[in-house]
Amino acid sequence: INFIGILRGFAPVNNIVNFSADFFSLRAELYDNSKVVVSYAKKQGKRIILNDVLIKKLSEYIGTFPTVVMLPQNTALIFDAPALLREWLNKLLSQADKEYLQNLIQYNSALKQRNLLLKQNFSDAKLLELYEQKMRTASEIILAKRYKFIGEFNILIKKYYGLIADEEIELKYYPSVNDYTENIWEDTRTKDFEFKYTTKGIHRDVLKIIINGNPAKYTASQGQAKSIILALKFAETELLQTLSGKTPVLLLDELTSKLDENRIFKITELLQKFRSQIFITDVSPELASITGGFVLEL
Repeated sequence: INFIGILRGFAPVNNIVNFSADFFSLRAELYDNSKVVVSYAKKQGKRIILNDVLIKKLSEYIGTFPTVVMLPQNTALIFDAPALLREWLNKLLSQADKEYLQNLIQYNSALKQRNLLLKQNFSDAKLLELYEQKMRTASEIILAKRYKFIGEFNILIKKYYGLIADEEIELKYYPSVNDYTENIWEDTRTKDFEFKYTTKGIHRDVLKIIINGNPAKYTASQGQAKSIILALKFAETELLQTLSGKTPVLLLDELTSKLDENRIFKITELLQKFRSQIFITDVSPELASITGGFVLEL
């Protein structure tokens, strides 16, 4: 389901292909009666056919079928490197906002080329400025959209976390650069050539999850971490629906793991009110009857 949504699975794409095959194909009929075929071949790569029309650019398809996924390893968003939260932010906004996705692609492409020049010690000022201008243009749009997102998202994550636990939560955003009206990379070239990579920019922005005024990375228990991720995913689902106008499918793996009975009760109450289509994998089949669903045994 997630691969159909964002063209990524939970393992490298080559590992998804059966050992005895060279390709795989997924077919789905979506809630708006659209029909999609997503396929992957080892030699040709990914291919998408939507309503019998071949999609030429994969980026044009992203957001057609939004999905939100919670996996046990998502607690790494709290405890591991800031890059993971930044990647989560990019995936979410890319599904909801085509302009964000296009500017992110432009920024990453120019960043890659600039880093290549830095590694090769190729100090052509005009060529550097060309890539930096592309990065600056994209950065202004991305930064504004991230700020707007953080404001809207905090309202939602506070609402959902408050339904699960009696604690304060906030997602804080620390941009690497606050203003891209000037070419900030011109001043960092000497340092960047020394380090062989671009040391400032939106790719270095940091997000932190704060609980009761303290970084969750250092204070959250396993139960708190699971509750935080659930609240984050519920908030993500609602905001994605608001921004895109489409109701995401919610995929929850090992829902009740590491949660006490009180939190499980609150979450099941919340699930009954949630309007998204939800797929849950869990060792407790009674969840289906509690939440008004049904069981598929695999």
